[in-house]
Amino acid sequence: PGRDQDRVFEVGGPEEMTMKEMMQRALKAAGLRRPILYIPKFLVRPMLGKAVDFITMDIHLDIEPFKKTFPLLKLKTMEEGLDTYMKFRG
Repeated sequence: PGRDQDRVFEVGGPEEMTMKEMMQRALKAAGLRRPILYIPKFLVRPMLGKAVDFITMDIHLDIEPFKKTFPLLKLKTMEEGLDTYMKFRG
């Protein structure tokens, strides 16, 4: 591929998780206790169309090219990122 500044990298944290795990961690970081409700896709598809498939699909990022190109950068866990964000928001 061309120069590094012309490359596009998939970037995520150092761990994989489900959407449910992401929501649980985000709620915990915000200090909130909320139930996570499951709504069948067929009920929301008339309102959201194909967006339902997009927001519910599994995504697996290959972060190895990023790590090889930028070996000194440390990817934060979701908790580390949320902690930084929550402190920034004040």
